[in-house]
Amino acid sequence: MNPEEKIKGQSLADVVAENLYKGEDFVLGTFIRRRKDTGFSNHVVISDDLRSLPLFDQCLNNAIEGDAKIHQKWQLHCVRGAEGELDMEPGVINTMQHIASDNPAALADSRITNDIVESMFDALETLHDNDILQLCMCPSAVMMRKGSSQVLLPMHGSYFIPMGDIKQLFKGNEDYVAPEVLAGQTPDERSDVYAAGKFIDFIFSIAGPPYQYRKAIAKATQEDADSRYQTVADMRKAIKRMAASRRTLIDLAIAFVIALFLVGGYFSIVPDTNDVEFIKLRPDTYVDPDKKLADSLLDAMQRGDTAIITPAQQREMAEYHKKNLDIFRKRYKDRAQPILEKIYKKENLNAPAKRLIQGSSQSVGKLIDLQNELMGETGLSKQEADMIATEVILELSEKMEYQ
Repeated sequence: MNPEEKIKGQSLADVVAENLYKGEDFVLGTFIRRRKDTGFSNHVVISDDLRSLPLFDQCLNNAIEGDAKIHQKWQLHCVRGAEGELDMEPGVINTMQHIASDNPAALADSRITNDIVESMFDALETLHDNDILQLCMCPSAVMMRKGSSQVLLPMHGSYFIPMGDIKQLFKGNEDYVAPEVLAGQTPDERSDVYAAGKFIDFIFSIAGPPYQYRKAIAKATQEDADSRYQTVADMRKAIKRMAASRRTLIDLAIAFVIALFLVGGYFSIVPDTNDVEFIKLRPDTYVDPDKKLADSLLDAMQRGDTAIITPAQQREMAEYHKKNLDIFRKRYKDRAQPILEKIYKKENLNAPAKRLIQGSSQSVGKLIDLQNELMGETGLSKQEADMIATEVILELSEKMEYQ
């Protein structure tokens, strides 16, 4: 059929929709959308390999009936549809695999990824309270609605355990399933700990996992189930505990750097205390600079001198000064960042206190030199430069918490 024949009798929207979305891998087969009225309907075309398994059909019925009893925002309900298909809830729903490919920027936002992980923990803990295991959290088995950071789980693995060879269910996604499950052993919560660790690793594959998640992923995905967290709740608590410890460590490091910076800045402007001979000026040769300036202005006013600064000139000087403040802030921020990054490297924060102090002192010295250099270029006062530099250091230090 040529393009003209294909378009004939169809709306342009139908043709675009049909060609734009041809389906994607899903844990049970293929997830597709079909044009329906003014929107789309969601469906799963079950793979022939699964349909041919003796007990699959009965396990699927049990899963549909069991899921219907779960009334949680993370539960995505399915019902039997056309032959060999499931009908899903309506709405714009995508697999995590699709989201990562189509909109990777969403998974680069730490607020979104943290929300996704929290909603995953909510779902798994509730499932475990009801003696249900997920078993696989691969990107093609977890979904989200457009504009949301709430995970959606359409099917739960433990309903399919009676099939015997459950590996068929997770074919192509074995990396996301615990070794004991693939080996045909009886799974438990630790199997979902493994699945959760693999899912979190995927979620942070774009931006890279923060410190607390790196540690949790490593422990959760141990080959030996006894070496993992024993429950998902334990894993969640450990992540929160490590995040709090990291926050405390960052706060201490920030306070330490700021203290060094301020003290170092003070001593950089305090003159040496070497003894010098004091020479007293003759009374007739000393002129108070403030009095001299006041006398000069008074004389100018008496002469009607137009050199006195006008309101317009004052506004112009204020605008010029504001530009210098902005220039100082921008340049200081750009050049201070790589200096601070050396202080907040993980290996430096984990180093003995003596080495941390030595390394930080050298870096703080560079920050002070940078401030003095930019003060000379922009003409700011010491007080103004101190204030901006401190604000910049705090801002950059806060951002480095998630590195």
